[in-house]
Amino acid sequence: MADGSPLVRQSIDFLRSQTLAIRDRALRDATLDATTNPDTCVRHRASLSAAEKQALLDRVLADGLYALADAAAFPGGVMAGVFPPVLADGTACPKLPQPFRSAPGSAFHGHHSMPGGLPIHEAFNEKSDVSLAENYGRNYRAPGLPDGHGRHATFAGLSEDVVLAAPIWHDWAKAIVFQCCVWIVRMVRAALERDKGASATAVGAASDDDAASHKARAATREGR
Repeated sequence: MADGSPLVRQSIDFLRSQTLAIRDRALRDATLDATTNPDTCVRHRASLSAAEKQALLDRVLADGLYALADAAAFPGGVMAGVFPPVLADGTACPKLPQPFRSAPGSAFHGHHSMPGGLPIHEAFNEKSDVSLAENYGRNYRAPGLPDGHGRHATFAGLSEDVVLAAPIWHDWAKAIVFQCCVWIVRMVRAALERDKGASATAVGAASDDDAASHKARAATREGR
């Protein structure tokens, strides 16, 4: 579905071109791999055991960063909330549950919640970030410094690589957190159930009509 959208493809191409403009090779390669390689490794989950996950949860709870009552209400519990399912979990190279290009930008009914919404959302954020950096350069440049005629009119101390990479990495994990196939399946199932119910109602109504017609015909015959 996402691959068939011109807007998604345009957004992916734009993010790729922005990534290729990153000067730092390690950052450029890592960003390109994370957004274009469907087999990219989820490195922060590499070789993480169940015991290690639980230890992290215990520490987060001890620091007061979540409430037990809230965790109990979360589907799947706090473990699923903090560590959403990934493919090949616990191995040296866990995989995204869906490609970056097909991930939604938020939860169902939120912004950009359709398949492919994430790259569209990130392309917008990338353009906004670059524009913000350029405006900082124009408005807060110290007197006497050149205007800056490079790719971005930024000012000393502001890394152009960070300007380019930060918006992409900021929401990258939404491909893990918002697993579109789950809510798509739920939506389809709900639609099927509605259709099934409507069909059953229609069949029942038709049966009632048939019964009424049969009674009317019988009454007519008796009247004769």
